[in-house]
Amino acid sequence: MRRVNYYPSFLYFCIMVRIYAKQLVSDEEFLLNEEETKLFAQKGTLSRIDTFKSLKNKQRKLVGEMLAFKGIQECFNLSDDKIVFEYGPKGKPMLKDCDNIYFNISHSGEWVVCAISDRNVGIDIEVLKNARLNVANRFFTEYEVANLNKLSGKEQDDYFFTLWTVKECYLKYLGTGLTKPLNSFSVEKHNNRIIVNESSYSRALYFRILDIDIRYKTALCFENSEDEVCIEKC
Repeated sequence: MRRVNYYPSFLYFCIMVRIYAKQLVSDEEFLLNEEETKLFAQKGTLSRIDTFKSLKNKQRKLVGEMLAFKGIQECFNLSDDKIVFEYGPKGKPMLKDCDNIYFNISHSGEWVVCAISDRNVGIDIEVLKNARLNVANRFFTEYEVANLNKLSGKEQDDYFFTLWTVKECYLKYLGTGLTKPLNSFSVEKHNNRIIVNESSYSRALYFRILDIDIRYKTALCFENSEDEVCIEKC
């Protein structure tokens, strides 16, 4: 089938990455509004969603698709029938038959986030916890582990999750998932700039730590340094 280019109705959307973020509600409130949330779910999701044992996991899945659906509608003025999701070979979500609308979803703890742009994007959110040095030794590069070990306490915790979320959002941008080893590339932080050193990928990419919740770390990977990043909490 021919892939179609859709263009937003407002020019400023072309130079913007929009982040939609929504905090989960209680199980009781979710059950009261579940049918309304399902209105935005894809048909394939509806066929699987009732098999989920955890109400929180069900809510995360439905909210993620709702944010993507409503965000694409708002940014690109598409009709409902044009918003059909499909998935790449490693699970990366994309809009069917469309080459210039991109989105990416992540969830952790009580938050679900969705990044939408006219260029490829990746996003990851994680609950801030204690740094897991055993995980770092196994999955990070020697350079990253050395920098991590120079820190302690909250600084070390914060830097660990900066590294983790940047790595995750980069892999989600690429669409490889964890089939690409986390130690096959290195994350460096120079003042306020984050760089990924990757010998097999030469395109210039940009990374930003987003202010969603002080108890969480959220990282975004995007293509254009001039893009404005706009966060909307729903």
